[in-house]
Amino acid sequence: MNRRAFSLLKRILNSKGISFSLIIAMLVFFASSYSGFSNSYLKDIFEIKPKKEIYAKVIKVSDGDTIHLLDENNTKYKIRLQGIDTPENKQEYGQEAKNFLSSMIKDKAVKAVIEDKDKYDRFVATIYLNKMDINRAMVANGYAHAYRDFSTKYIKEEVNARKNRLGLWQSDNVKNPSDFRKENN
Repeated sequence: MNRRAFSLLKRILNSKGISFSLIIAMLVFFASSYSGFSNSYLKDIFEIKPKKEIYAKVIKVSDGDTIHLLDENNTKYKIRLQGIDTPENKQEYGQEAKNFLSSMIKDKAVKAVIEDKDKYDRFVATIYLNKMDINRAMVANGYAHAYRDFSTKYIKEEVNARKNRLGLWQSDNVKNPSDFRKENN
């Protein structure tokens, strides 16, 4: 089970008033009581994989939440920015999101902290320019939604951007990018 599934499970359990830690403790207790159950199996289930860091140059910005990197070994990486969802290029504020991201990081050396891979085989990562969290900057400036389906990391920034009507929040008809994709695919 991946982190996204664990995160979703935690939120569901918390909404029902059930502690995730209690569920884990019960699973460990019951599983360990069965013969043939190995502790290595339990370790495989709950092991958190270390995050990989890539230092590379941004060679392309596809849209507001997808970039391409090239490292010093000429290895290319397609990166999906973790925890955010920006309007699609053909959606209102889509080009603005892409342009804002480009203005911050295009042709610059960044650090990508890879956390996962998505269903399109893109690396999912938090991007840093020096010490600035670029994903956070996209949401804080109103060019991205906090992608609640996968993370709760940038919700506070989205709430603030909405309140101050920054970027896409200036519009009276803000459409969630995932809804836009469903309607237009």
